[in-house]
Amino acid sequence: MSESVARIANARARSNHSQRRTAGELGRITGSSLACLVACPVVGLAVGLTAEARGQVTILSVERSVRVQACFGAPPEFGVQCEMYYEFNTQVGDWSGGTSYDFARSSGSTFGHAAVGGSQSSTISPDDLHAHGVSDTLVNSGGDGVATGFAANIFTVRFRTTSRTLAHLTSTAVGNLSLPMSISLSSGGSSLFASSGLHDITLTLPPGVYEYAMYNTSGGSCDGSCLQDEHGPFDVDVHFSPAPCTADFNGDTAVDFFDYDAFVVCFEGGACPPGPPPRTADFDGDGSVDFFDYDAFVVAFEAGCD
Repeated sequence: MSESVARIANARARSNHSQRRTAGELGRITGSSLACLVACPVVGLAVGLTAEARGQVTILSVERSVRVQACFGAPPEFGVQCEMYYEFNTQVGDWSGGTSYDFARSSGSTFGHAAVGGSQSSTISPDDLHAHGVSDTLVNSGGDGVATGFAANIFTVRFRTTSRTLAHLTSTAVGNLSLPMSISLSSGGSSLFASSGLHDITLTLPPGVYEYAMYNTSGGSCDGSCLQDEHGPFDVDVHFSPAPCTADFNGDTAVDFFDYDAFVVCFEGGACPPGPPPRTADFDGDGSVDFFDYDAFVVAFEAGCD
């Protein structure tokens, strides 16, 4: 990680003679490289991986990878040359990976230069999914030179919940990326949550199979006199915990007549159990106390708890 950052910092320092181009002036080497960098399969990815379940979550499969690609050239003497490197992991547990590349071609006043680097430190367990790292790209060129670069971090986990589970999703770092970071939680092809930036949200997940995915990609493309510089840090987390049993209204860890009695007292305007979490007569959470709350409690009481 430190070597990658040092290389890119040195490369940025060498590029103070170049000027930045607008997005409309980006060069001749374009989107297919980025699409492949994110979407092309990595040979040897494991499927059907199962981790030991702890409580309510079982890890089913994992893909973690860091990929970088750089293309540069100084025509007509030096044609365009491309290099791609990656590291990946498909196992549950802790993993750290990183790769970088920094090279240039020049001929007189014509040059193409690309410096790319990515790193990821992540952990996957039935209690927590966490990843942090960076995707960095610096490309610049002069004269008739060309350069493109991409750095991508991928973090995807499929998991199963066997009982109602709280998933606390956070993102605490976002870079200056032209392609926004993508974070999603889905089940059966249906999106439950999507974000491209900072967030802090808790979702209740019924028993089922889910996929959490994070893509963080920096990139740039230059043709002629140009400088593109993107820095993409990320820090994402999903923490799992058992969902509280709403039918256990008095919080004594058992569902019985005492819960029914406690709700009736609360519903009729008497004292409500203190929690945590705090209990109120607004059982369906619609902001008012009415028959629908009573009916919702009866349904939950009859269903019991897992």
